[in-house]
Amino acid sequence: MSIFDTVKSWYHPGLSKNVAICLLYYNCVQGTYLLRDSQSNPGNFTVSVRTNNSVMHIPLYKESIFYIFGKLKFTTISRLLSHFDHYPIIAGSAGSSTSLKYPYPNNILEPPIYERITLQTEAGTIPSKSPYYLQSFFIGNKESCLMKLGSGWKDEHALEFYDLRDAIEAEWDDTYSKSNSFRIKFPSRTFYFYTTDDDDAKEWVDLIQYKLRYYSEEIQAKKPSQSLVSQASAST
Repeated sequence: MSIFDTVKSWYHPGLSKNVAICLLYYNCVQGTYLLRDSQSNPGNFTVSVRTNNSVMHIPLYKESIFYIFGKLKFTTISRLLSHFDHYPIIAGSAGSSTSLKYPYPNNILEPPIYERITLQTEAGTIPSKSPYYLQSFFIGNKESCLMKLGSGWKDEHALEFYDLRDAIEAEWDDTYSKSNSFRIKFPSRTFYFYTTDDDDAKEWVDLIQYKLRYYSEEIQAKKPSQSLVSQASAST
């Protein structure tokens, strides 16, 4: 029996580190955790934990006869799971501690991660056709997922807020001859981004496309069905 067969309710196969960070940090309380595949060590696992002000990642793997979680060793899966059942406490880098209390299940509808994206300006007016450089998540700033690098990238005030529910599409784009580029199109304007590598760009495009589908399905679910509309028309 493998680890993920036993903890399948809070095992999230295919979940990347970046998505786990965004999911736990922006939508969960301290002490929430989940199990995912390790990206740096394929075949092993990682437990991602929402701490007080960040997300920690603790390796979980099998070595010889032992199951190793952080610095602890367990001879059986049942003893490993018993450890989680007793709300283990992990220490953060700043000396704070977090108790693992809430396993995040994989069978619930994902909450909207990107209700708001903060785009920070680079000292002055940004040219309308200038591509933006997309960096990874900045956990130190709760409102910041997308940021522009430059002399003023630490500015505290955002240029403007854009709600992803208003977006039309998110697609790959090579308009500016930049590798790892994509665009997010809104009714009034289109934003262009590029990332440090292809995998990072793919994660952003896949996740934003998922969110757009999620919003579209949410809107459709709230609309009355055609049969109900027909019945209402016939009765009036």
